[in-house]
Amino acid sequence: MKNVLVIAQGPSKRHRLGQAPLDGPGSGSRLAEFAGLSLAELFAKADVVNLLSRFCGKNGKGDAFPLEIAREEAAALFPSLVRYRLVILLGANVARAFFADPLPILETRRWGLGRGEFAVVPHPSGVNRWYNSPANVRRAENFLRLVFR
Repeated sequence: MKNVLVIAQGPSKRHRLGQAPLDGPGSGSRLAEFAGLSLAELFAKADVVNLLSRFCGKNGKGDAFPLEIAREEAAALFPSLVRYRLVILLGANVARAFFADPLPILETRRWGLGRGEFAVVPHPSGVNRWYNSPANVRRAENFLRLVFR
């Protein structure tokens, strides 16, 4: 049984409905690289799901994230999270769907049910400027490599 769950935002516009989350050359590969893994190894070590079932559209360079719909999906998903040691919320949008108050990034927080913890990892999209800082890349690598060792 896998004890880490990664919750991604949703499929990209290039991916069809029902395609595996993070399965492609973009965010999934980048997340795996930060973790020191291949994409196949990442999928072997963690369950990965999309919070939303379809691409939510564009809003400038970012996505037009439907927060109310995402909160409904997060509430429906929440009971199944108790079996995981760590739930990684991939990006600020996914974190806001679960929590009204933002959690600090790259830190774990107990969540009161069972033994589980949540962590927010900045979305590994190529448009996310957070990763423009080499210090932030190192922080993400250090965190993810500890999670997946």
